Amino acid sequence: MSSTNQCRGLSPPARERFDSASLVGWQRAGQWRVRDGRLGGSGALTSRTTVGGDVRAEADLRLTGVTLGDRVEVRVDAAAGRLVARDGRRQASTPLPAGLDLGTRHNRAIEVRGQQVTAELSPARLGDQLAVVSLRLDRPAAGRPGLTATGGTAEFDNVSVARLYQPARRPVPEPRVGAPLPAYSDEFRDGLDDGWQWVREDPAATVADGALRWPVRAADLTGTGNTAGVLLRDAPRGDYVAETTVTLDLGEETVRNYPHHVTPRHGRWPRCDRHR
Repeated sequence: MSSTNQCRGLSPPARERFDSASLVGWQRAGQWRVRDGRLGGSGALTSRTTVGGDVRAEADLRLTGVTLGDRVEVRVDAAAGRLVARDGRRQASTPLPAGLDLGTRHNRAIEVRGQQVTAELSPARLGDQLAVVSLRLDRPAAGRPGLTATGGTAEFDNVSVARLYQPARRPVPEPRVGAPLPAYSDEFRDGLDDGWQWVREDPAATVADGALRWPVRAADLTGTGNTAGVLLRDAPRGDYVAETTVTLDLGEETVRNYPHHVTPRHGRWPRCDRHR
């Protein structure tokens, strides 16, 4: 089986979540069906809108491919075990990891900048690519994005096309950090100070030896669950820099989705989230 990703037909920025069974805006060839928010089937599905220029196209998929116009194609060749990029009769490919289960969902990302296309396959959009392939194009890609699957059925979700970022040419100045603000700081020397407020307090979180220890738990702050604990602190007025030291044992050969992070939020900091 092989599959392809072609960028034919979504006007950037655009996204298709397949939240409804209707495929309005797409031209179908083959057997396609939307079920439970995912597109499944075989054949070709082509958008009706033309895109061009520097773009980034993504799709979550099982055994599938994407094309960028009528010429440029990126596909997973399951039989050969390779990620393949093609421009007309020219192509480049790279091997997939041995034992990779293509029946599980992966993310395929394609970037076109000028006459260069780069495609990558990853498990979770976290920068840990399983395979990367690049190809110099005969001319810039333009056309209608499309999805294809040959040799069997495939599954797509979260299809998007967006204008590609412009690379930074000059570094921004380093921020000048002033003296710490004691009213908004905590070294965790004697429990949590009064400046912290819990939302869904986690009894497993403890303070000892100058550190807040918060075990990772199976919780989230998105979707219908919204069960993760949150620790909030008021932020100072004006410009400020928030810093913290985080140690997180991610293990080896384990799923590393959604690691702990600390970010300013709604005039308060930090938002301390522990995600599975």
